[in-house]
Amino acid sequence: MKQKEHPEKFFDLKWLTPAVLIPHGVAGAITVVLGLCLTLGSLFGNYSLLYSNLLYVYLISTTVNAVGALILVKRQGSKYVKQPFRIASMMQLSLMWSAYRFRPQQEIGEDN
Repeated sequence: MKQKEHPEKFFDLKWLTPAVLIPHGVAGAITVVLGLCLTLGSLFGNYSLLYSNLLYVYLISTTVNAVGALILVKRQGSKYVKQPFRIASMMQLSLMWSAYRFRPQQEIGEDN
């Protein structure tokens, strides 16, 4: 049996599992892209993205990603990886709560 090439593997992924309302794959891709944008902007001294609604999209997508991972690990996976994945998902949820709790506050009347 011939192994699939990387682009074929990428498009064969189940992006909307475990449920359409909790798409672990889509949320993960959004999290990676937005996390990169927010991090690079902050490293270069541009904090405008942290004061925009993009931060809320990042928080929501990362939370959906962690909840989706918890559901997926319950359904499938070997017994050796279930506990580490549960711990990682719970840590991700804790970090998202912290990021939401300590997010920069927008000034009232300030333009985005």
